[in-house]
Amino acid sequence: MCINLQTSILAFGLGELSGLYLVTRDSIEKKLIGLFVMFYSLVQLFEAFIYNSGESANEIYSRLLLLNL
Repeated sequence: MCINLQTSILAFGLGELSGLYLVTRDSIEKKLIGLFVMFYSLVQLFEAFIYNSGESANEIYSRLLLLNL
């Protein structure tokens, strides 16, 4: 969990870039780890949505976050 919107977006971007780097490698193990990292970094994107949205949308994003976890 991050402390604010900017940190969540930065963590999401770093997670997606590192996951994409691993997915483009030749090893099947690295590809699987990269997919896991990319999927898990979606948590940060959903948290960024929670920080940026109003009270009414928080429940939707919280459920998406729970579903991802």
